[in-house]
Amino acid sequence: MSLPSRAFGLSRTPLGGKIAFAVPWSLSSVDPHDVASPGAALFGAALFDTLVVPDAKLGFRPALAEALPAQEPQVGTVVRLRPGLRTASGKALDGRDVVASIQRSRAMGGAAVLAQLGDVSVHPKEPLTVLLKVNPSIATKALSSPLAALVPRGFDPTKPDGTGSFAAARSGGALVLRRNDRSAMGPAFLDEVSVQQAADLQESLRDFEAGRHDLGWLGLGLFGTRTGAQRFELGSAGMLVVAATREAGSISKPGALQRLVDLLPRARLAHLGLGALPDGSDSVAWDEAPIDVYADSSSAHLVEIAKALADILSRPGHEVRAKRASQSEILSRRKRGEAMLSCHVVRPTFAGQVGMATALATFDDPSRGSEIAAKPPKGGTPREIARELRLGVLGDLRLSGGIMPGIQLARAPANGGWDLSAPFRKKAGGSGADGSQHAV
Repeated sequence: MSLPSRAFGLSRTPLGGKIAFAVPWSLSSVDPHDVASPGAALFGAALFDTLVVPDAKLGFRPALAEALPAQEPQVGTVVRLRPGLRTASGKALDGRDVVASIQRSRAMGGAAVLAQLGDVSVHPKEPLTVLLKVNPSIATKALSSPLAALVPRGFDPTKPDGTGSFAAARSGGALVLRRNDRSAMGPAFLDEVSVQQAADLQESLRDFEAGRHDLGWLGLGLFGTRTGAQRFELGSAGMLVVAATREAGSISKPGALQRLVDLLPRARLAHLGLGALPDGSDSVAWDEAPIDVYADSSSAHLVEIAKALADILSRPGHEVRAKRASQSEILSRRKRGEAMLSCHVVRPTFAGQVGMATALATFDDPSRGSEIAAKPPKGGTPREIARELRLGVLGDLRLSGGIMPGIQLARAPANGGWDLSAPFRKKAGGSGADGSQHAV
């Protein structure tokens, strides 16, 4: 299907309309600084912007910054925020928010990608100017990462507030994205995108086939193909991994978990929509002491992955038990050093191999941020990269499925995934099954 870029003339692209769909992922928070946030993997780019963005022709171009970072006499490298910027909720932004965002991200998923920025501070006489003790080219690259998104001081990921093309709100159990007329880079074409948190992998397909939604997650229908449905494929929004704590035994040695994951039989993972998989082996089994594999209870896709791992690997005396818990509890258990496995999504810090390697290594051990930045793991694919880490890459968080005619989706131009600022609904013939324009 047609995949338009954001560069539409507004006179040619239909404005307005609403779309709605369901995803088997947690919508409880959208945190652009969390490398393992499913909400940010799927919707971060719609809600947040960075100071700098990659550009296919120029290399980089300013976004929220007035110009690319540059060296200036007396003060060194500076980057200036565009004047008059406000978040979707109306909060004014200045250099203090830039500094706070960098510090917040560096304490989380940006530990490696922002490590080289060193000390950052606001110019004493220019509130929109940030001082950086690093070469401008290094600053430009770092500030283009989605992990360097600008958020207001006191940011709450359960109430995400940014400068993106959409503003976020809650309505019942749905995450509702509404056109942000304050957007620094321009508002979205659609009025609204309403996203439900699916209870299982079947819910979206069931609603799509029944005509309640115009987008089916990872398929064209549950029991059959919906009449008129078209397939869409917009690549990957992240990598799906299973991680081991250091206390999990020999499986926590670098590369051990990836070797085990590579032996999982493809046929028993096919229903999970993980993308291309190795053939694996039907004889693979867990040889360690009994262990629990945890998944975020609000991310149905991860729950199904944990169940599949338990079913495939368990044998008498060497059981693998699938367990559900909140994401915060899982992270707490990992920090406490419990012997365990856990399933997660990991977002690339940049497009390409370095972005995948930096993200996987940061998730594996964020305390090694500076070391990772200086020497990221080697490997051309996520599976190859994971052979140096205590995790195994299972596949991709794929942006694919079925969609009805009249709705145009768009591929993100730089870092992969989809660009929710650009989709639109055709005025003619773009209605849903009930004649309204309500669903994707």
